[in-house]
Amino acid sequence: MLAPLMSAREIAPRLKIAVPRVYALARRGLIPFVRVGGRYRFSPDAVDDWIRAGGSALPAKKREA
Repeated sequence: MLAPLMSAREIAPRLKIAVPRVYALARRGLIPFVRVGGRYRFSPDAVDDWIRAGGSALPAKKREA
C-alpha cells in the first residue's frame, strides 16, 4: 500500500530543511512532487527513493578559506 501524500510542512522535517525551501526545490523541479488541486504534495516513498538515488535537497555549503 502506498503512503499518503504529504504537504510541504509535513515533508520539510524529513528533509531537514525549512518549508519555503521545500517549495523552492519543487518549483525548480529538484524534488519529486505532484500537484493536487493546485497544491504541492509529496510522496514520502518517492522522496526517500530520490534521496537514496543521490538526490540532495541541500547543496554543499561553500567554505571560505
